[in-house]
Amino acid sequence: MAMHTELWFPSVVWSAILNNIDNNSLKDFAYHRKKNDVGRTISNYGGYQSSDIISGDHPEVDNLIQTLNTEANWCAKQVGIGEVEIYNVWININPPGAYNHLHNHIGSVFSGVYYVDAGDMQGNIQFERSDGGEYHIPEFVEKEISFEQSLRINNWDRPSDTITATGPEIHPNKERRVSVRECARIQTFPDDFEFEGSLNTMYKQIGNAVPVLLGKKIGEEIFYSLKNYEKQKSNTDRDRKIREKIS
Repeated sequence: MAMHTELWFPSVVWSAILNNIDNNSLKDFAYHRKKNDVGRTISNYGGYQSSDIISGDHPEVDNLIQTLNTEANWCAKQVGIGEVEIYNVWININPPGAYNHLHNHIGSVFSGVYYVDAGDMQGNIQFERSDGGEYHIPEFVEKEISFEQSLRINNWDRPSDTITATGPEIHPNKERRVSVRECARIQTFPDDFEFEGSLNTMYKQIGNAVPVLLGKKIGEEIFYSLKNYEKQKSNTDRDRKIREKIS
């Protein structure tokens, strides 16, 4: 019997771009808060960290929290846990050179950060674990692929392999499988499209689907073909009537 590796304990990180948030409004609120709130120093070094933001402080903050609650519960559904809700929000304003110390969010099921404004060299985030669990996580082992669906590894330098319903491919970093949302993006589903069911069910739904933009293109070609057919048919009928009238 040949032994093989399985990714049993990967740390899942979700990411998204929220298009329904007014970042300029949030930015104005953040600087206004900095002027009127002394803030606190818990994990921030060299920057500003506000006291807790509460519901009603600003309408766009409420909109952000509502949106993040929706997204967080979508993540919770993927991993099979119950409904969750954001209970603690604050602002960090970090100029170049400022940063947040490594710290834990005790009691949190999920922790996250929303970047209102960050340049290409800003916003780096690092995750570490101190329970020694990483020493029990098997590293991904590259091996010769002997079957078409076995451990197909995506590559940054070429288009993605076909997304299948039998299981997601390996991420280019070779440390985890491609997530549900990443598979959906490859299949050109919009980010606000929701999939139902267990994690495996969602993978199957995406893998069995015709890519959205491909379906759109096929539909357009069918429409144009039928339209041209009707036009040609109309021209043929008109020519026949002209010939009949002449004869």
